[in-house]
Amino acid sequence: MLNRETDKLIISCMKIMKASGMAIVLLLVLAGCALESYLKRGIGWDCPDQQGLHHVVLTTPGDDRGHCGGSLLSSEWIITALHCDKINLEAIVGKHPTGKGLTIHIEDGDKYKYKTEGVEHDIMLIKMDIKDTNYLITIPLPHQNCKAPALHATVDIVGWMTATVGRFTNKKNIYHACKLQCGNLTVVECQSPNCPYLQDYQCQHIFCAIGTTTKCDGCHGDSGSSLISGGKLHGVLVMSDDYFCGDTVDFMDICHTEYREWIFTTTGL
Repeated sequence: MLNRETDKLIISCMKIMKASGMAIVLLLVLAGCALESYLKRGIGWDCPDQQGLHHVVLTTPGDDRGHCGGSLLSSEWIITALHCDKINLEAIVGKHPTGKGLTIHIEDGDKYKYKTEGVEHDIMLIKMDIKDTNYLITIPLPHQNCKAPALHATVDIVGWMTATVGRFTNKKNIYHACKLQCGNLTVVECQSPNCPYLQDYQCQHIFCAIGTTTKCDGCHGDSGSSLISGGKLHGVLVMSDDYFCGDTVDFMDICHTEYREWIFTTTGL
């Protein structure tokens, strides 16, 4: 982040170097170096090779980066967010840590949605069949009587997206990371006056979390990804904000009785 001392240095150097025609170049070099530590605020950090192996990339033909994430529950089931559904949906399992994985086409009849009183909730189960055990790195579900992580608990998230931050707007400049990203969040109350889109989820069961540091947040493109507590899946990411402004990252609470019973009835897990 540029500070007053850096600004003064740039101005002084420009005055000294102006006659030689080097002022613009010097400004760019110094500004680039000064901004580097600020703009390279990634959303999380590179996951170690043995973490996040359950993460699934949801995509469509021709797109190996994907538009959403998911979690591999077994050789037959993936859980993700409903709004991640697309025509010709594909799932890439085992992409981390090599950057390559097994691509599986998802039939429309293999998508299981949860609906109450005509309202589809933002959670989806996908059935498929993985025969190659090299890609069978799953994440366990909590027991059927589980509860959402307690307020102020530290939880883990994973996803392929990261971001830099604009100096003046504080807006995320989102891009696909070279490696799967890991991060920590703290569970908080879902009360954000800057978050009107939560109204769309008022009949659904969510909980919220926020970055414990300015370097951890959620990104668009990571919907459907996992929230992990105690080594087990507890949430499915459904919402994050465009800005680093203190709004929460929001998750479907898979421990809510409705969702946990539906998951068990549908999958046997």
